[in-house]
Amino acid sequence: KYPDAADRTSYTMPNTVIKLEQNSFKLLNCQLKSITISSALSDFDGALFSKLSNLQSVFVSENNQSFKSEDGVLFNKNKTELVYYPIDKEATKYIVPDSVTTIKASAFSFPNSYTGPNEVEIPTSVKTIEANNRFKSKCTIYGGSGSYAETWAKENGYTFIAQ
Repeated sequence: KYPDAADRTSYTMPNTVIKLEQNSFKLLNCQLKSITISSALSDFDGALFSKLSNLQSVFVSENNQSFKSEDGVLFNKNKTELVYYPIDKEATKYIVPDSVTTIKASAFSFPNSYTGPNEVEIPTSVKTIEANNRFKSKCTIYGGSGSYAETWAKENGYTFIAQ
């Protein structure tokens, strides 16, 4: 469990952490802006960070065999799965890398209509967007005409613009 230190803005998990439990980061007043994932962590659920409303970046120990980070966004090691996009990341537009085929459950999980990017570009390589992904209410999704992203955006009430 995360040590109770509400004024801390960054936290590096000890390399002894191999699994995160559901309530590992349950502090409602937590001021964490960045987290570095341990080298031993091999499983992650985006919902675990859902209460970290100030989180802007997730970093990964370079010895971790399961995950990597790019610009503070968490991916699996070979970057085919977008695992987690931080709630308070400062960006008006996010372009999902072409290598991504799956957006994991709760990877984009914005608690209200005011946080998150205004635009998200999802490549045609994405074939799966798992449950509990919520974008800003006025977010526009960009992608290929007839793509999975288009179907998902329309089914979930987002504006979609084909590129």
